[in-house]
Amino acid sequence: RTRELDALNEIALAINSQPDLATLLDKVVELAADLVGVRAGGVYLMLPDRETLELAAAYNLMHNYLGTRLKLGEGLSGRVAQSGEAQSIDDYVNWPGRAAPHQDSLFRRVLAVPMKLRDRIVGVITINDHERVGPFDDDDVRLLTLLAEQAAVAVSNARLYEAAQRDLVERQRAEQIQSALHRISEAAHTAPDLDALYHSIHTIIDQLMPARNFYIALYDERENLIYMPYFADEQDELDLPAPPGKSLTSYVLRTGQPLLATPKVFDDLMARDEVALVGANSVDWLGVPLRTQTATIGVLVVQTYNERVRLTEEHKRVLTFVSDQVAMAIERKRAEEALRRSEREYRDLYAAAQRQTQELALLDRVRNALTNELDLSAVFRTVCEAIRQTFGYTLVSLYMLDDQVLRLQHQVGYQKSIWEIPLTTGVIGRVARTGQPELIE
Repeated sequence: RTRELDALNEIALAINSQPDLATLLDKVVELAADLVGVRAGGVYLMLPDRETLELAAAYNLMHNYLGTRLKLGEGLSGRVAQSGEAQSIDDYVNWPGRAAPHQDSLFRRVLAVPMKLRDRIVGVITINDHERVGPFDDDDVRLLTLLAEQAAVAVSNARLYEAAQRDLVERQRAEQIQSALHRISEAAHTAPDLDALYHSIHTIIDQLMPARNFYIALYDERENLIYMPYFADEQDELDLPAPPGKSLTSYVLRTGQPLLATPKVFDDLMARDEVALVGANSVDWLGVPLRTQTATIGVLVVQTYNERVRLTEEHKRVLTFVSDQVAMAIERKRAEEALRRSEREYRDLYAAAQRQTQELALLDRVRNALTNELDLSAVFRTVCEAIRQTFGYTLVSLYMLDDQVLRLQHQVGYQKSIWEIPLTTGVIGRVARTGQPELIE
C-alpha cells in the first residue's frame, strides 16, 4: 500500500507539472497504462453539450482514433460516462456492445473508469490490453480510479487555466482592436491629406494582422470605375482604373460581403465562373467592403504570397470590424478635401472677379482720359498711374513707336529714364517688333 501511495504521489506530481491540456492528457493515459501494466489506452473528454465524448489522447492504439466521438451510452466509454461507474470487458473484440468506430478494433480486455469532479463526469480513461483476456482485478480498478480522480482535478485546472489564458488573449486583442479604431479615427482628423491617411490605415492594420501586401480600392459610381489610391504589394503592380469585372475586388464590391479566398475558396469561385485570376496569384486573399451609411464605397484588401503566412477567419472578423471606421475616416477626409477644393475654387473665382472689376475700372479711367483730356502727356500719365494703382506695380513705363525708335512718354517709379529704345534692342523692342506680349519671371 505504501508503494502504491508513493506511485500515486509521483503520478500526481507528473500530472500537475504538465504545461498544457494536450500534454497533460498524453501523460495521464501513459501513466494509467503503466500503472496497470498494459501497453495502450486513451482518454475521452466530455464535450460542452454534456452528451458527447471525444477521444482527446491516445497511447499505443493500433489505429488513429483521435477525435472519435461517442454519445452517452455508446460503447464502453459511453456507458461508463453515463453510469459514472468503472467497467471492464474481458474480451473486447468479441463484445457485442462495441461502438461503431471500434468495430474493427483488436483490443482484448479493456478497463474504463470515469473521471469525476464532485460527481460531475469530466471524461473517461480507458486502458487496453492487446494480448490477454479476462477481468482486471480489484486493485487495478481501485488504482485506476484513484488516478482518474487526480486526473479529473488536473484536467479541470488545466481547462480553467487555458480559459483564463484565452480570456487574457481575447481581452488584449479587444484592447488592440479598440486602440486601432481610435487611431484610425484620430488619423482622419490629423492626416494632412488622403495619401497620409491611407498610409496610416495600412500601418495600423499591419499591427493587427500580416498586411505587408495591402491595398484600398475605391469605386467611382459616376464613372463606373474601380481605382486604387493606395497600393502596397511585393509581387503585383498597380492596376489602372477599370470597370468592375471578374476580380476578387469586384466580387466583394458586387456581393457586399467579406471574403477570405483561400486556394480552395478561390478555385471554387473560379469553377462557378464568379471570378477570374487578375494579377499575381496570392496564397490567401482577404477583402472586406468599405461601407458608409448610404453605400459601399470600396474594398479593403490584405493578401499573402507565402504558404507560411496564412490569413484566418479571425483576421477576416477583425478586418470587417475595423472596416466601418476606415470607411468613415476615408469619407471624412474626402469631404474635407472636397471642401478645401471648393474653398480654393471660390477664392480663385472671387480673385478673378476682383481682378475683372479692377480691369474694368482701369479701362474706364483710360476711356475717360481719352475722352476728356486733350493733352496726350496727361493721358499717358493717367494710364501709367492707373496701371500702377490697379495691379500694384512699382515700375511702369509707356513708350510710343516713332519710326524705328520707341520713345518714352511717361514712367512711374524709375530713378533713371531711358528716353529712346531702338526697335531692334531688348525685350521692349522685341515686343514692339513682334506685336506679342511677353512675361519675364
